[in-house]
Amino acid sequence: MIKLNKNSQSIFKNIISWGGSSLVETLSKLIVTATSVWFLNKDDFALINLGLLYFSYLTLFQFGLSDSLRLKLSQFYVNSDEKKYCEYSSVVVTITTISVLIHSLLAILIFFFIGDSNQLTIIIIFSLTGLLYNIHYHYILFYRFQGLMRYTLRSRIIMASIRIFPQIAMLYMWGIVGFLVAEIIVYFASVLYFNLILRENILKFNIRWNILTDLMRDAKYFFIMILFGLLGSSFDRWIVFSTDTSYSFASYSLLAYVSTIALFPASQILSVFSQHCREFIENSSNNNRMGEIRDVFLAGLFLTNASYFIITIFIYKIYKFIIVNFLNQYSDSLALLGVFMMLIVARVNSSYYNTLSNSMGMISSQANFNVLHCLIYIILILILSAVSVLKSDYVANALFLVTTLINLISAYYYLRIKLGIGLHKITFFNLPYIFISTLFILFENIPFNDLSLPLIAALILLLISLSLRSFLCSSEFMTFINFIMKSHLQRN
Repeated sequence: MIKLNKNSQSIFKNIISWGGSSLVETLSKLIVTATSVWFLNKDDFALINLGLLYFSYLTLFQFGLSDSLRLKLSQFYVNSDEKKYCEYSSVVVTITTISVLIHSLLAILIFFFIGDSNQLTIIIIFSLTGLLYNIHYHYILFYRFQGLMRYTLRSRIIMASIRIFPQIAMLYMWGIVGFLVAEIIVYFASVLYFNLILRENILKFNIRWNILTDLMRDAKYFFIMILFGLLGSSFDRWIVFSTDTSYSFASYSLLAYVSTIALFPASQILSVFSQHCREFIENSSNNNRMGEIRDVFLAGLFLTNASYFIITIFIYKIYKFIIVNFLNQYSDSLALLGVFMMLIVARVNSSYYNTLSNSMGMISSQANFNVLHCLIYIILILILSAVSVLKSDYVANALFLVTTLINLISAYYYLRIKLGIGLHKITFFNLPYIFISTLFILFENIPFNDLSLPLIAALILLLISLSLRSFLCSSEFMTFINFIMKSHLQRN
């Protein structure tokens, strides 16, 4: 039996440690993606993205158990319940591994009969990767919820090193197959690290029906969230794949993949932030703790949006430079660059509301929002397809509009109705989101002349500066700073 690590680091240090490990993984993925785009032709790159779509759906076969486990681990950690911490982790790893294995075998069998040899190879390799990823993911959870971020950082450094060196070499020598086999090695190395070096085995075969029943209370809502979240975030690519050429799908997928990588740090940091907020709620005896959490989330919303205001502009400039100077075969993707930058910010907002719902125990509400998002998007796509030929820009713009609509509804529901925050505050803390959307809509669709362009840019920068100054002087910002500098086990 393990002895749970009672880490007394501040929440800020844990977020920085976790964010640092996420940054390492993000940078390695960006380097490998850029290299693969350079070396592979568009048909091969389209095949990889088809495999990534399949890979993303493997999380469905965790049936929400892994997300339900995250809530339980916070509770067991705060209560120092080492036995349940290990037992619940072991049960979830056992069930999800068996489930992913069965699904993978069925997918391989289906593609053996209906797919070509290239598609079958992709499915086999991504199935093996999915199995290893499932084990790797639960090891990461196991240590992360004890505050042992140094172990997760080392794991990700090992993975990044393999991606940057052997994977690029294998890509150069053996093309798409070498690239994909190296991806298997990446996750295999992580599992070996946790098993052989740390000597912690959570892979013991363990099926306890009482534990499974307990987990399923929340897992069913998480499953709905994941199912409709995946449909909502990948349905656009399925439409482009089925209605357009493989070349168009490759260009669309490149932007989708870049935006996914750009979202990775935010999703990871928001995830660990949610973990500590959950621990605070579980551990706190302060009757006014919900007021503190409210202020913390408001400040977090502003900081997240403001950070991605800068990040999206940076990505926009770098992407345009690389495509124009080095990857002319993907020049058709530039027409969609602006809307994808807006989609990044919109999806960051969606991740924020997911984080809020998890922290506050409002999982069923978020599940309903994900269902609503998916249904509205499908209806809009059906309307568009009825009145004209579907084009990739219609598909992307429709996704942005629906995501923004759901974010507005979520903001009103969570912040106004549930937390009682005034509309003026909600609007203020969403200003970076409003600014970045306005910026890309204007600059992508209106042909400004040389005089008006700097004037518009100066006006937007002035508004940003004023809103940032007001934010830094706000009580919500001070509450946020005080909160993250605490130990994540500290009571008020």
